[in-house]
This record gives sequence, C-alpha cells and structure tokens, in this order.
Amino acid sequence: MIVAKEEGSAGVPTVYSNKTGRLLIWMLLVGIITAAAGGMISQAYRKGQLNRRTTMLLTNFRPYVLTKEAEAALKPAVTFRECAKDCPEMIVVPSGAFMMGSPECEKGPYSNEGPQQKVSIIRPFAVSRFDVTFAD
Repeated sequence: MIVAKEEGSAGVPTVYSNKTGRLLIWMLLVGIITAAAGGMISQAYRKGQLNRRTTMLLTNFRPYVLTKEAEAALKPAVTFRECAKDCPEMIVVPSGAFMMGSPECEKGPYSNEGPQQKVSIIRPFAVSRFDVTFAD
C-alpha cells in the first residue's frame, strides 16, 4: 500500500492501493515519454523549416559575384544579374565619349540643359537597367 505524505481533508493521510499507485506511475511515465517524443518531433519540424528557409534564401539571394575573367568577357549592352532572383538586372555601359547637353541652336531648351560639354567614359561599367526603388 502507498501512503501519500499529504493529509486528506480530515487530517488523515491519503491511502492509495498498490494498483492505483502503479497506475499513477505508469500514467506519469507515459506522459513523460509523450512529452519527450513531442519535443523531438517539434525539434525535427523546426530543423526542417530552418533548412527550407536557408535553402530558399541561398538560392534566391546568394550573390553570384562575377570573377575577373567573367567580368572582362562582358560586352556592351549585355545584361546580367549577380544573384538568382530579386536583384537588379544590370547592363554594361561601354567606354567612349559623347556630347552632353543641348546645342545652342536648339529652340526652347531648358536652362539646366547647357552648355554642351564632352563626357568621356574611360572604362566600361555596369548600372541597373531599370529604376531601383524601396519597393523593390
């Protein structure tokens, strides 16, 4: 017979039969095992979620920085991206020179369009093909 240390409502120790005591112990063990199994399943689920999210981030946002050789092989007006997705599409601007501004003989130019001046681009460079905004 199992006797609990706490006293019942009448000040008498509560008495459990051996059968009831064993049942309580088994219920306690089953509860502990269930909680442990639930924790392991939950942990496996969280690990799976973390792996999926990490894979998604790496495949969509991991930079693909061009090597020097690949960068040198880019031709003017060629577009490229340095990540798989969600980064700006870039375009190569060739080296050369051009005249910037409106010529004096043009009718109706704005005040900020002159004077005309020569602009030289010494080496090719890349810029975004489209506007980049905070919404992007």
